[in-house]
Amino acid sequence: MPDLLIQFNGADAATSYTAETGQTVTFNGTAQLDTAQKKNGLSSLLLDGNSDYVTVPDSASWTLGSNWTCEGCFHTTTTASSQALFSQRVDGNNEWVIEYLSTKIIRFYSYDAGESPEYQGRFNSGDLSSVLTQDAWHHIAITRDGSNAYLHIDGQSQTFSQQNAFSAMTNFPADLEIGASGGGTLWNGWIDNIKITNGTSLYGAADFEPPMPDSYFHAKCNDDAANTTVTDDGAGGNNGTSSTNTSNLSVTGSSAKINEAFEFNGSSEYINIDTLEQDIDTDTSGSISAWIYPNNLTSNMTIFSLGDTDADRFFRFGLNNQGKVEVYLYDAADDWYHLSSSALALANDWYHLVVVQDGVSPKVYLNTVDVTNLTISTDTTQWFAGLESSGPLDNGRIGCVNNNSGGNSRFFDGIIDDFRYYKNIALTEQDVKNIYNRGNGTEDDPAPFVGALAFNQAVIIAA
Repeated sequence: MPDLLIQFNGADAATSYTAETGQTVTFNGTAQLDTAQKKNGLSSLLLDGNSDYVTVPDSASWTLGSNWTCEGCFHTTTTASSQALFSQRVDGNNEWVIEYLSTKIIRFYSYDAGESPEYQGRFNSGDLSSVLTQDAWHHIAITRDGSNAYLHIDGQSQTFSQQNAFSAMTNFPADLEIGASGGGTLWNGWIDNIKITNGTSLYGAADFEPPMPDSYFHAKCNDDAANTTVTDDGAGGNNGTSSTNTSNLSVTGSSAKINEAFEFNGSSEYINIDTLEQDIDTDTSGSISAWIYPNNLTSNMTIFSLGDTDADRFFRFGLNNQGKVEVYLYDAADDWYHLSSSALALANDWYHLVVVQDGVSPKVYLNTVDVTNLTISTDTTQWFAGLESSGPLDNGRIGCVNNNSGGNSRFFDGIIDDFRYYKNIALTEQDVKNIYNRGNGTEDDPAPFVGALAFNQAVIIAA
């Protein structure tokens, strides 16, 4: 159990919060929750770099012992200024701080001018320019294990050189600050999933897999029942409906990628996800991930779509009859983009496909390789919100598309497993690799932090 866990999950613009571990979190300046950016869950903490930070009341738990880990997910809009991650500061002569400096390093120190030695531990990283970038989420963890200190960025061990050895830390009578030090050195961007564990060293010298973003919709495809209910077990609560009893779709054993999967006949079977469409049709960014096994490539097939039943307006993600991955964002008045992969999938084999839209331009990954090839690119910044504003959209499908009074069409002939949608989250290349690597064992993401309380679970389609 961590001593502090703050997931920052709440309503947009909220300015009050109770930590998952029970502490009151006080918002300062214009600090607020923001649903537009988050690493996990529903929202994150937005800080403007001018006056914003949050505090947690003083506790003996903030007097860090000989084994501890401080960690969280951080997204900065600039790497040109110094910014604090964690601190407990009475004044400039009595404090401990974890901060990012404009010289592109992270440092930790505990300092008490009245003690000898004054520094009760001081460590500096090397140049982090290539691994800690602006405008992207990074998991940052600092660990003390006895006399050693470790720094990990996105699970990768970084140089963390001792300047002054550890000694017993002073119990500083001050609130814990997140995103500031003494109300200054302010973080500019977003913070999510803060955790302090005092008494346990969670990470050592080795690399580890960092926490994944939460999928808003996650189709495990594991259910096998004599009904058509497709259960959504996650935060969105968007149950789907299969076109036939899920027992008719379910395959197991060597026919499935992970546990069980859904096999579609290519002519009439699909999953209706209209309620999900209503939840995501204003998204301006997002990511789609799925394992697929095409039985043949004789026609164009759909994996996932959003459409307008009465107009030629749709988003479609699937395969063409050459085995190329295709992504269309199309309106009769605005053909925004058409992406056809530079590599092919073949029939009768498993492939992991991911589409990522970061609000700048879409990407497609085939078995972790970026195979993006834009053939039409009128406006690559668009996502579902563009269609909805000119529409609206009115349906969602897994396994086919429905638009322009044509009914359901372009059915998928093959198996789909572990389907995920990440709402307003652009997966990183490392995230894509992590999902792919898990495809050989389990659809479940590991606990976002070792020994932590579980974050909000993914929305799961389990028919």
